[in-house]
Amino acid sequence: MGLEAEPVPRDDIDRWHKRVATLRRHGATQAEIDFLRDQRVELNAMSSPQLVSFVERKLTEHGVKKLVPVDQVLEQQARRIIKERLTQEALSAVANDIQRQTDDTELPEDFRKQVECVLQEHPELPWDAAVTLILNPPNEAEDVE
Repeated sequence: MGLEAEPVPRDDIDRWHKRVATLRRHGATQAEIDFLRDQRVELNAMSSPQLVSFVERKLTEHGVKKLVPVDQVLEQQARRIIKERLTQEALSAVANDIQRQTDDTELPEDFRKQVECVLQEHPELPWDAAVTLILNPPNEAEDVE
């Protein structure tokens, strides 16, 4: 691939022999082992397109194919997609009505003062959490838990 090699420090002899055994076990040739004694090529020496091409080529060479999951997983995903589509369709049908109700909802006249009071009682809260507490107060059942 024409990548630039970089020198590596020599291992002690025992460590090197263990590396040689591992390299041989993984199918390295003698020429590759000799090369790796004193130098290496890092993957980051490749450009992004080179790395992608290299990985794709190796996956193809080794017969790796896309995984299609078991039927149960396929069905779960299909039902999730159907649910999302039906939810979007239902929301689209009422979106204009929701927007109209949102625009028509009256905010309290002292809204700013209410926000400031909540923040004074709970200074750790951000202002938008205070707005949420005012507009969606927790019900008493939630407070008990």
